[in-house]
Amino acid sequence: MRTEPEPRTENRINRNRTKRRSKSFLALPLLSSPSCLPCFPPSPSPLTPPPPPSRSRAEIFRVHLSKLKLADDIDEVSKTLASLTPGFSGAEVANVCNEGALVAARANKEAVEIADFHAAADRVIGGLERKSKVLSEEDRTRVAHHEAGHAVTGWFLKHANPLLKVSIVPRGMAALGYAQYVPKERKLYTREQMMDTMCMMLGGRIAEILFFGKQTQSTGAQVTRAATLPPPPPP
Repeated sequence: MRTEPEPRTENRINRNRTKRRSKSFLALPLLSSPSCLPCFPPSPSPLTPPPPPSRSRAEIFRVHLSKLKLADDIDEVSKTLASLTPGFSGAEVANVCNEGALVAARANKEAVEIADFHAAADRVIGGLERKSKVLSEEDRTRVAHHEAGHAVTGWFLKHANPLLKVSIVPRGMAALGYAQYVPKERKLYTREQMMDTMCMMLGGRIAEILFFGKQTQSTGAQVTRAATLPPPPPP
């Protein structure tokens, strides 16, 4: 009885394996929400384009909003959202439009309203709302005083950015609350403007010291941010 040599059998098995490998493919899901993406360290880029100004953001909003059914005029909505999203990139503008449509769809609305885009901007800025994260009464009180410190300090400072909203709803991985402002898009700052900005950034820290006599670790990041600001010009 004649049998095939052993090497030929191995070659035939290897060829079959090669054919099976050639038919395999890799499927990658398309995710538009940043909260669904894995946390990889950002790759260094020598060229980082600056964020678009308000007029350019309005044009970008108009492009993305043209695909949605809106409850208000598209030009009015574009200008309103552009003024409320300073520093947003084109991708973040697209995320606000997509998230706004999803918020309206979850509420079974026939058209997307401006309130839906406000909720979408909150998610893009602060992350996904974490309803499962329950804070104790003491922690909620401390977070409320902390954010109120930012808001009240900015309210009485002449050159501080206008306050838009204050929230103590936990969002994202670490944010327990935040105060959102509408910064003016300027390139040059006077001494008074920079001093008011630093005072507003440290308002939460001062509120914790005044009302509780202690400060938490959350105030350390604000001190670091204030320290990274360039020194104000001499008077």
